[in-house]
Amino acid sequence: MNISAEKSSFRQRLKAQRDALSAAEVRDKSRRILDHLMPMVNPQQHIFCYISHRNEVDTHTFIQACLAKGVRLSAPRVIGDGVMEARRIDEWDAMTIGRFGVLEPEPDAKFAKRVELCVAPCVAVTERGDRLGMGGGYYDRWFAAHPKVKRVALAYEAQVVEALPTDERDQKVDLVVTESRVIDCRSG
Repeated sequence: MNISAEKSSFRQRLKAQRDALSAAEVRDKSRRILDHLMPMVNPQQHIFCYISHRNEVDTHTFIQACLAKGVRLSAPRVIGDGVMEARRIDEWDAMTIGRFGVLEPEPDAKFAKRVELCVAPCVAVTERGDRLGMGGGYYDRWFAAHPKVKRVALAYEAQVVEALPTDERDQKVDLVVTESRVIDCRSG
């Protein structure tokens, strides 16, 4: 089996495992993951955070907590085929559902000029910090355009693996935050 087929098969198994979680299990795992994430947030940072849907790690509570603390926060907005921008969020109620489950701010929202921390979804990451399926081409292109942004991936513990092959299309992440541990991948 080639690397691409092996990754595809592995992602399908992980998706089935994730989709089998009950709503209560998703909430519990997400809460523990966000408990690990919150202490990493520096109020002086500008954070770029994806907004979850379905059985992804639920970031809604994290975003609302950041807004309540006055943290500068942006969310992804898809603006074209494979193109995504960071848009500033000032309040939760100003958001509306957009493409791919991403929430979009009102049209007059400010553009984010500088982002220090990116909180992103992942289907799976290896212990080396290779990501497997994180946001597709949208995050790949955005990360390529913002090489100095610290990348934090959120994953259920079962989605962090050790031995899946990597290739040049994988984007590295700095940290993986799961419900039971934080994995530092920068040295990998």
